[in-house]
Amino acid sequence: MSDVRMAEFQQAAVTVICDRLLDRQGSRRFLLADEVGLGKTIVAGGVLEEWQRRRPGRDLVVVYLCSNAEIADQNRTKLAEESGQVISRITQLAYGRQKPSGLMLYSFTPGTSLSEGTGLKWERHLLLFLAYHVLRHDIRKGRWREYFRCGAREDGWFPGTTLRALRKEFHRKLSRAVQARIAEEWQRLVDFEGERVVPAEILADEVAKHTEDESRRRNRLIGILRQAVQRVLLDDLKPDLVILDEVQKFSHVIRESEQKKSIAARLFDRGAAVLILSATPYRMLSLDHEIEAHGDEREKQSHYDEFIDTVKFLYADRGPEMVRALRADLHAFRTRLEAGEFVRGHDEQLRALKSRLEGKLRRVIARTERNWYLQERGKDVEEVFSSGAGFARPHKDELVDYITLRRFLLDKVETSQHVTEYWKSCPAPFTFMDAQYAPMAATRRQRPILPDGVVARPTQLGALAGRNLRFRRLFNTVFGDRDEWRYLWVRPSYTYYRDDFFKDQDPRKALVFSSWRFVPKAIALLTSHEAEQRIARRGRLWEADDQAPLRFTEKGSFHVFDLCFPSPALAAVLECERKMRAASE
Repeated sequence: MSDVRMAEFQQAAVTVICDRLLDRQGSRRFLLADEVGLGKTIVAGGVLEEWQRRRPGRDLVVVYLCSNAEIADQNRTKLAEESGQVISRITQLAYGRQKPSGLMLYSFTPGTSLSEGTGLKWERHLLLFLAYHVLRHDIRKGRWREYFRCGAREDGWFPGTTLRALRKEFHRKLSRAVQARIAEEWQRLVDFEGERVVPAEILADEVAKHTEDESRRRNRLIGILRQAVQRVLLDDLKPDLVILDEVQKFSHVIRESEQKKSIAARLFDRGAAVLILSATPYRMLSLDHEIEAHGDEREKQSHYDEFIDTVKFLYADRGPEMVRALRADLHAFRTRLEAGEFVRGHDEQLRALKSRLEGKLRRVIARTERNWYLQERGKDVEEVFSSGAGFARPHKDELVDYITLRRFLLDKVETSQHVTEYWKSCPAPFTFMDAQYAPMAATRRQRPILPDGVVARPTQLGALAGRNLRFRRLFNTVFGDRDEWRYLWVRPSYTYYRDDFFKDQDPRKALVFSSWRFVPKAIALLTSHEAEQRIARRGRLWEADDQAPLRFTEKGSFHVFDLCFPSPALAAVLECERKMRAASE
């Protein structure tokens, strides 16, 4: 991070965050809610540097939680260039970890490290070894080894689960103290299948009576044992700081932190500071049909409730007390706004309430908007209105599609939710939806006849984008009127054929925002189809003397591994050919 020069607002955020996280009198939890693209990860890296600067000579152990393992790997180097050994699952800590030295950064994903799943094959190897070494069960019997196999293939499972193989893999890897704590954790009462039992004590009975029809029960018990091991290993890790990146993608972790037996509770309740990075940690708006219903009672988990839950978590032990005060001030603020005194003149009481609310929230939240530090009149945003009859207003066909879609949803699916947004966002939206959408799920159950305008046939793809105003504008932006469609693709850093295709032009990039998951699918399909059609109309991409790119086909002379694996012999031939060409020119 030392090579990255932070902007003034980023450095200010680093200072405030470190003040809050290192203040032993505060909650030591903070939300950085900067707008998208303002460098929240860069700020987090600056926090790590500042933390070490303020505490020289002391180790810093950081747990970084991210929804995606690939993104976590990318952000490791952004957060810290030197961060010790790479560990991506809590269970890997059982193999032993190097002694902390400076900054130690561990990146996990909630789906793999904070869940009650059965884990990977090697994790169940560990559980089987512990069943032998800690609980003293005779795991040499085939039934025991079969019980922990779960979804692993037999030929890859049984050779690695012999007692000799397990001893070779784990013996002397776990300290006796950690093993003793695992045994103690396994003996604690938990709920299992609606009963208050000790999983470690019933394990032998479960193995003895297990059948293939009871795989769910088996998976649940193995998940409980694995989760207990993770709790112990987290205690042994003793992180100083936990970073939650884009927490809205795994907000259940915050809710689970209130359940004392959960891994999330163990992670947050051991004195670690918590830094949340998210521009949208809670919904900005929720409609009536989006509020969850539980049984006969309607639990209103609206955007306001999500906001309150977030603030409660940030205030930690003082959460309930601070939330009550915050609710009272918010109610008073709303009442004062509705009274409308500010319309008739300066309302000092309203200003005082505003300042009090800001003071409470700034103790745990910071947010920077783009237009706060941009001096230009347009605030770096330019609104462009497309001209011409094709872009000014919807066509007749589009209005017919809207009427068809609305009638179909009302008559066949008995819902009119989002009909306008569906229609505006995508032509023939049912062509690209999947079952996660309520209208699509209802359609699959009722199996009505789908009319044109709701779903399109493959032969209609070419004309489909022309039936949607937003797609016409998108194509105009991407392809333009001067045959610039070629810049839809990014130029490769290294080319394997002579290339004058891009010339000196930089590739174009268009960023599209949408609330619907089916829209990216529609954009990818329709834009690619349009590009193919333009290629066909234009003719060849390469001139006669150009070399066409390699094509990996069954009839081709190249296999993919010929290029993916280094080949000194092939490299020597190519280098010789290059020199001969250079000499001839």
